[in-house]
Amino acid sequence: MTDGTTWLADRQSIAFGGYRVVLACGLSPQELVKRLAATLLYDTEHIVVPVGDHTGASLLELMDDHYDVGLRLGSVGGWTYAVAYGERLTAAGLPDPERNRREVHRAALGVVEEFFGLSLPRDPIVSGALPAVLLEPA
Repeated sequence: MTDGTTWLADRQSIAFGGYRVVLACGLSPQELVKRLAATLLYDTEHIVVPVGDHTGASLLELMDDHYDVGLRLGSVGGWTYAVAYGERLTAAGLPDPERNRREVHRAALGVVEEFFGLSLPRDPIVSGALPAVLLEPA
């Protein structure tokens, strides 16, 4: 578990078109998905549709134009993670408009990595198949 988290700021490290990574300590992947489905910022409730194991590319292809959000799930150490696809997202950053957004993103991830001792497995997330679900309006 030595990959850290700063690699998430690399250009197209996970998927072109937007992603976010949600981390939770002490939750199962199923509980994390349930909570994410309940907190989507849409006007309708969502249900979880399991779709088997997928790479980021195959999940995006499956989502096509029919689903707003797809999640790939995994666990490492005591942490569960969900890689969420389907939304255009901006890099989390520090309030410094003079710095490059990717550098700010990497710096913020480095602080979180060090403070919480987080490390995500790069190869399984970037190119491996992980259990996946789609969130479908109820």
